[in-house]
Amino acid sequence: MSVGTSFLVVGGGLQLLGVIIAGDGVRRTRVQYAPERLGAWRQIKKWVGSLGRGFRRQAPVAESTVGAMSADASARAFDARGVVGLGPEATTEQRVDFLMTQVMALQTEVGRLDESLATESREWHEAFATLGAAVSEEAAKTRRRVKESKAEGLAQEAIGLWCVGAGVVLALVGSLMG
Repeated sequence: MSVGTSFLVVGGGLQLLGVIIAGDGVRRTRVQYAPERLGAWRQIKKWVGSLGRGFRRQAPVAESTVGAMSADASARAFDARGVVGLGPEATTEQRVDFLMTQVMALQTEVGRLDESLATESREWHEAFATLGAAVSEEAAKTRRRVKESKAEGLAQEAIGLWCVGAGVVLALVGSLMG
């Protein structure tokens, strides 16, 4: 075997090795970042299978929904208050006193509700702040992992393409020598 033929064989082998390495790098990157996407053969099979489904009659879908409410939630949602007023024989002064008592009771209730609402609002704001910080931290970790993995896949693809380029050069040198 001549030197030119050896260069052709080694160059062809490097090209094949480079294509395999680059293809594996692309496959690994797709597995890490797009596992829901199908390969070319599976995509073709899925498309051919969907052609037949267009002509078949689809079975009807039955659906039902059940709702439930806890006693505590329904008590809060349907809280009612009844007031028995004075009879028709009450004087105007008694009616005014009764209404003032009711207004003061309502103001007390509104004050209690305002306090309760303020307390719950603070608790919700604290919970949302804690949740936001946790989500931001996880997002930063995920972004870091994605960058590291992408760099790893791209490095493998670059090595494969370098092998392809070296194989092309060796094959050209071998064809010029042979």
